[in-house]
Amino acid sequence: MRDYLIPALGGLLAAIVESRFVALIDAVIFAPARRRKILENGIWKSVTAEDMSKYAEPDRSGHYRLIYRWTVNGRKYRGRFDLHTDNQPFLTLYYVKNPGGAVQDLNALGRFEYHRLLFLILVIVNIALAFLLFGPGT
Repeated sequence: MRDYLIPALGGLLAAIVESRFVALIDAVIFAPARRRKILENGIWKSVTAEDMSKYAEPDRSGHYRLIYRWTVNGRKYRGRFDLHTDNQPFLTLYYVKNPGGAVQDLNALGRFEYHRLLFLILVIVNIALAFLLFGPGT
């Protein structure tokens, strides 16, 4: 059992580091060009979200973390957003393809929307490589 645990944990650790590195490179190099293309061509969509927070209290920085709900094509989505005030019953959100990844600001569009998928792919690849290189029997 121990022979399988070390490569699996090594692959998982490598995937965590690599996913952060890929996200940083994406944010610095590729996201500005995607954002510019999205804003110039007007390919974004907007949706109005409704506040569902019952008791909003500010955190140490004075921001309110509120839960909003919105519906696109009959499917319901939820998200948490940091705001300066707690009296915004409705919020306009923007997205390109994934309504679940909607953002408050148009300038935030263009970032990589599928970080979970990227992380899952990196975990599978890294664990497979770790087993091939350092697995039992080598």
